Amino acid sequence: MNIKKAFIVFACSIITLIRPISVSADGTVHTRAQTAQATIISDNSVMNEVTAESAILVEISTGTVIAEKNSDEKVSASHLAKLMTILLAEEKINQGKLNFQDKATVSVNANSKGAPQIWLDVGETITVDELLKSITIGNANDGCTALAEKISGTEQEFVELMNKKAKSLGMNNTYFADCTGISEKTVSTAYDLALLSAEILKFDELTPYFTTWMTNIRNDAVELVSTNRLIRTYKGIKGVKSCASKESGECLIAAAQRSNMSLCAVVLKSNNDDSKFNDVKSLLDYAFANYEIYEPEIDEKALENIKVKGGEQLESEVMVKDLTNIVIPRGTYSQISCKYEREETIEAPASKNCAVGEIVFLNGENEILKGKIVVKDDIKQNSFLFSFKRILLNLFK
Repeated sequence: MNIKKAFIVFACSIITLIRPISVSADGTVHTRAQTAQATIISDNSVMNEVTAESAILVEISTGTVIAEKNSDEKVSASHLAKLMTILLAEEKINQGKLNFQDKATVSVNANSKGAPQIWLDVGETITVDELLKSITIGNANDGCTALAEKISGTEQEFVELMNKKAKSLGMNNTYFADCTGISEKTVSTAYDLALLSAEILKFDELTPYFTTWMTNIRNDAVELVSTNRLIRTYKGIKGVKSCASKESGECLIAAAQRSNMSLCAVVLKSNNDDSKFNDVKSLLDYAFANYEIYEPEIDEKALENIKVKGGEQLESEVMVKDLTNIVIPRGTYSQISCKYEREETIEAPASKNCAVGEIVFLNGENEILKGKIVVKDDIKQNSFLFSFKRILLNLFK
């Protein structure tokens, strides 16, 4: 055995007797970077021509409210309440607790619901798929109740589920007294319904339901025709629901996507059927023509590895946190600039996500977005044991 090998064997035996030293990573405290853009643009001039009593225009992917009009005013939810039934059903399907081909048995309660309906008979069985079509296309009260009872057993238990979900979504001015919206006590707001619609639109498999103009169910015995005329005419349309009642007046929620921009317009209590479609179309047209999505473009130098002092590693990878896409006025993309400040070195130990710098985006002179530059992983402090291992490794090499 030569001297080098003998030394390695001796060193390895020493390592087994040394108790590793545990060092807790302790990062430096930094102020958390926040996005500079508010979630409300407040470009309410577009609402001047809107006839609806309350309305809202939202960019869904960023959650940005572009314009609003009495958006927190409580009104009868009418058939728009059925959107929550659709959402809860889709969540059950997504969780594997419900299937499109599962069958519901029609109860006396479901059969007793008034128009609009698909004339379900007591004891009849019908698939979840057909029930969803009856709600999304036809606003069927009996179909909605049958689906609610399929999920929760009784309508009352399902309504409790609806209100619980509404609370979790931040629909603070919404209350469900029934699953269909027939009850005058079932109320909501334009803002809350935009939140609900945004959640529904996360599920792409629902799009065909919301964008079907005409179909038949119950062995072709019932024809369903959508009252949302925009699904036939508006570019990029994804739904969502048109309805009217004595209590709610003419109401319409419509969503459309073009490129990376997704919009949702809600109008409640419009003057008449034509005006609600004109209202929504003008809102969507306005937003697509005047706004676009900015996806932050990060300077590569901001993401260069940072040097580590006193650590087990000489460098650490960094990343940027708290940056999101934002809505900007169309045509200002080229005006946006990025600037950043960051430390040249970081001293070990340091925890994952420890801030080492800040990055800011400006549109002209206006700050529109801010994020922080952080280390990707925990940085351990150098120790005698680690240094000893490194010496051994170098010797072995």
